[in-house]
Amino acid sequence: MAAPIFTVTLGPVSGIICDRVGPRLPATTGTSLLVASLFIGTLLRTDSHWLLPTLMLALLGMANGFFNPANSVGILSSVSKGHMGFATGTLNVMFGFGNLFGITLASFLMTTAFQIYTGTSGTSPTPTLPGAFVAAMNYTFLAGIGVGFVAIISSAMRGARTEPLQEDRN
Repeated sequence: MAAPIFTVTLGPVSGIICDRVGPRLPATTGTSLLVASLFIGTLLRTDSHWLLPTLMLALLGMANGFFNPANSVGILSSVSKGHMGFATGTLNVMFGFGNLFGITLASFLMTTAFQIYTGTSGTSPTPTLPGAFVAAMNYTFLAGIGVGFVAIISSAMRGARTEPLQEDRN
C-alpha cells in the first residue's frame, strides 16, 4: 500500500507546486525519487528486512505522485486550447507505450540476468532459486538507474513554459 498511498497523496501537492513554479521542479524531483527507489532495489538481498522493499515502494509512490501531474501539465500547457483533446489522447497513448516498453525491457533484462546467474539458458526467473532471482532483480534495478539518469537530465532541461499557447488563427 505504500506506493499508491504516496501517489494519491502527493499528486495534488505536485499540482499545487506546478501552479506556482511550473512543471520542471516537481517532474525532476519525481524522476530523482524514482532513481532513489531503484537504488534501494539494488540493495535488496534474500534476507532483507521488510522495511527495505517498503521504503522502495514508498519512494516509487512519491516519484509517481510528483512526476505524473507535473509531466501532464508540462505537455498539456504546450499546446493550444483547440488541440487539448488530441494532446490528452496522445499523452494517454504514450503513458501506455511507456508502461509496456518498461515492463518488456525489465522482463527481458531480468530473464537474461537470471539465465546468466543460474548458468542455464532458456529458463525464466523463478523465486525457487532465490539467490539468482534477487541478483537478477538487482541487475535490472541497476539498469533502470541508468535510464533514470537520462530521465532526470531530460526533465531538468525541459522548458519553463506553463501558459497555454495562443489559439491558432487558421
